[in-house]
Amino acid sequence: MNKEEALKFLKNKNNLMIIGVIILGIIFMTAFQDTDGAQKEVDSGDSVTEAQEERLEKILSEIEGAGEVGVMITYKDTGEKDIAYEKSENSSGYDEKAVMADGSPLIIRETGPAVMGVIVIADGADDVKVKKALTEAVAAALGVEVHRICIYKRE
Repeated sequence: MNKEEALKFLKNKNNLMIIGVIILGIIFMTAFQDTDGAQKEVDSGDSVTEAQEERLEKILSEIEGAGEVGVMITYKDTGEKDIAYEKSENSSGYDEKAVMADGSPLIIRETGPAVMGVIVIADGADDVKVKKALTEAVAAALGVEVHRICIYKRE
């Protein structure tokens, strides 16, 4: 391909869009890889949710007859943070700026993620009393409605 053909190719808008999409794809692929080529996980509070699942597994396994327990919690969202704002009046109305503390916005209220549902797998889930106790314990621990809790027997 000579210089004239290359310029003609680049002047076509469709070709430019395709090249742009390819470049963006390469950027995204490399941005989420470690230096050894392994995929990075995007941090969305996974360590907090895993810790919560492990805590729940530990306490549920102590229920009489439950046996070994596994838990999976799904969330509707990642929670919310309310930031403090400072209002000031100027000639064109009001101006609102975030209050900064140590270089980051001052958080006045933070809520955790809302639980969408819970799956529990337990050795003793075939016993109705154990299943009921597991359901009640999950509902009490997470504040989730019982119809959002599924209890299954471990294979």
